[in-house]
Amino acid sequence: MEAEATPNPRKGIFTSISDFIWKHGTFYRLHLSFFTIVPLIASGIFYGCNGRFHVSYLDSLFICYSAMTVTGLSVINLSTTTPWQQALLYILMILGDFTTVSWIMVLVRKWYFRKYIEKDVIKSRYNHPLPKKTRTLFLKSISSPVNMFKQREEVPASEVNPTFELTEPTPHVTMNVLTNDPASEDEEHFLADVRTFSSSPQAGSFALPQEPTFSLRSTGVAFSPTTAHQPRTLTIREGVAFPRRTATIYSPHRKVDPDLKKFEGKGGFPTPTTLLKKLLKRGAPKTYRNLERKMTMPYTETLTAKKVPWLSFDGLVVGRNSAFRTETLTDEQLETLGGVEYRALRLLSYLVPCYFVGTQLLAFIILAPWLSATTRYNSVFASQPKMVQKPWFSLFVILGSYSGGGLSLVDAGMVPFQGAYLMIFALGFVILAGNHALPIFLRFIIWVWYKIVGENSETGKTLSFLLHHPRRCFLYLFPSHQTWFLFILLVVFSILEWVAFEVLNIGLPFFEQMPKGPRVIDGLFQGLAVRASGFAIVPLASASPALLFLYVVMMYIAVYPIAMTIRSTNVYESESLGVFEEAPDEEDEEPADLHKLEPRERIGRYLLWHLDRQMSIDIWWLVWGIFLVAVIERNNLLDESKKWFDLFRVVFEMVSAFGGIGLTLGLPTDNFAFSGGLRPLSKLVIIVIMVRGRHRGLPVGIDRSVTFPRELNPRANVKRKQGLYEENGNGVPAAQA
Repeated sequence: MEAEATPNPRKGIFTSISDFIWKHGTFYRLHLSFFTIVPLIASGIFYGCNGRFHVSYLDSLFICYSAMTVTGLSVINLSTTTPWQQALLYILMILGDFTTVSWIMVLVRKWYFRKYIEKDVIKSRYNHPLPKKTRTLFLKSISSPVNMFKQREEVPASEVNPTFELTEPTPHVTMNVLTNDPASEDEEHFLADVRTFSSSPQAGSFALPQEPTFSLRSTGVAFSPTTAHQPRTLTIREGVAFPRRTATIYSPHRKVDPDLKKFEGKGGFPTPTTLLKKLLKRGAPKTYRNLERKMTMPYTETLTAKKVPWLSFDGLVVGRNSAFRTETLTDEQLETLGGVEYRALRLLSYLVPCYFVGTQLLAFIILAPWLSATTRYNSVFASQPKMVQKPWFSLFVILGSYSGGGLSLVDAGMVPFQGAYLMIFALGFVILAGNHALPIFLRFIIWVWYKIVGENSETGKTLSFLLHHPRRCFLYLFPSHQTWFLFILLVVFSILEWVAFEVLNIGLPFFEQMPKGPRVIDGLFQGLAVRASGFAIVPLASASPALLFLYVVMMYIAVYPIAMTIRSTNVYESESLGVFEEAPDEEDEEPADLHKLEPRERIGRYLLWHLDRQMSIDIWWLVWGIFLVAVIERNNLLDESKKWFDLFRVVFEMVSAFGGIGLTLGLPTDNFAFSGGLRPLSKLVIIVIMVRGRHRGLPVGIDRSVTFPRELNPRANVKRKQGLYEENGNGVPAAQA
């Protein structure tokens, strides 16, 4: 046998970096690194492109991070920047846009399917270099999320073959662990090994404790296992339950005693949600039942070829959030699933950029010719330190609206365009298309496309898969019920902000000076901008304090609808498919008893759990950020000559930065954001808050749309690294004899 060639121990720098990324990289870590490093590099370029109006490096750093995180807070007048600097900010807003990041992840996962999985599976199965690509091998390599980890070999039978003897029915619902030794009945009892109920091949080798006796009190049948070595007996014990290891299970259809209803709610008083629910139930019972049915989350469903067009076989079991149960599927069925999912990724790789370009192009076609033709706003552009061409301004402001970047080459923002209805509607459309309504518009386009092409075509089957299981492929595409939930919240929030703008500003000078038409249209636009782009179409510093406080709340919760929907539709394979080495911590685990609750209770508890998790993750960053800025700006806050420099303005700016909004109360002496009047150290704090805020809406755990298939089996990865087993041809432990 010839000696194997000794590998070169000295790796190139790119190989070392690649190995490090594959070993330690996750979507969240790479995302955070990208949003930290790229603006840092861009700030040096921005500073080097200074022109007649010099921009300090700190301000260059701030504006680059603001553009990259699509926040939109500006500490300089952008009209004074050079064309190269403006182009750099434009590129940064594209790179930091939510659509762009999601599209890049689609491309990466598509590339990974084609390259790495095919290579790994073929090498492991056939033990030879990668041959020429064929369709069959390609489809095998991309079959299903866990088919490459699926156990194909039979689990060896245990050396001890138990038999079961029928004893008698039992009437209740608890099982207690006892022993045959009467003297030990007062000792603490517990399950000896939690892995007794595991489905792994290893679990069959654990020895049972000697002569256990179980007291079953359940509506069903009791069994007693016996073996050739030593009989084991399950016996019935009459009387009361053994108190040490019991669990009380309430009926999912239990009704609250009318005399105890007074103790429900907060301190015995009904919550606003409860009152609204009762009002809806009594006033519109049919609508209430429909909403209740739509918002109830099914846990498992068995699909057939007649139910869904994209499925060519019967018996696919799908768990909650599109978790496919693939254990009993054949290779051909797995290949079918993988082929559909790959085609969905390929379709999205074309659809998403077309959506990104198409929506902005539509707004540009509406805005740019009109703005170039009209002379009404020529004075706005002429009054700035440097002249900005109207077509370039239109392109820049449209991207700022779509991405939520909120940067504008007109220093006064949208205030000079209060009566420009065509511009307001065009920008309002792209604000919705790129932010609040991105999942809604995308799903609507896919649905219309599906209705046009029909369910029998190959494209129709792929579109049907995206409609039924969107989160397996794209981060900001959700199932029907969750999309309706987002639509309802969008309408409710928009109406609330619109009405508040019209009512709370009554009697204020700036509001009374506005014509009635702009009052209505500008109020709607301002409400949309508060939760996305951050454009101010009215002087916010003169607005009602109550309205400003409402805007603070709305800026903070702006990310919650989509963030909670991402978390609640997180498509990862459950424990039964080997995702977790151990059960997750209790605080990170979703409520496990939702199926025991009444339908009307499920959605409330589920959403409240995700809301609590989201708030516990991010609120501390905001608290510490405000505290540090308050410490740094103490002298300014206590300066009697600066009445406008108060703590509320600091809170408003910090929430805007943390929410990625960019709305600001500004400075009385200039057109840029309030951040421009802060000390250098405070600006650095805001940069950190902007970067952290940009990551609020991302999945905090394993998520199918941002995870490579091989990462969905950490148990196998850990054991592979430890050398605890050899893999068979499917990337799973080879069966032990």
